[in-house]
Amino acid sequence: MNVNSIDYRVAEELKIFAHPIRLRILLALVDEPSLNVAALTERLGVEQSVTSIYLTKMKDRGLLVADRQGSFTYYSLKNPAVITKLMQILNLQG
Repeated sequence: MNVNSIDYRVAEELKIFAHPIRLRILLALVDEPSLNVAALTERLGVEQSVTSIYLTKMKDRGLLVADRQGSFTYYSLKNPAVITKLMQILNLQG
């Protein structure tokens, strides 16, 4: 096992948490397990396009799952326990 390659891989994966809006999305989904773009946009106070871009990135990275229900897509955490534990480690949640 090459420690250097693990360091770079882990650092690359953790970059997704290096933006305040992405962290706020994660915290919102820890509090309320399933939200659509409109609800997240309202909670975050940012443009819907910004919310959509971040949700797509996070879904593509495997953090979120999307569930299409009629004309709405609801997002939830793919693995809530891991995200909750990470938030506790980062002292972002009790």
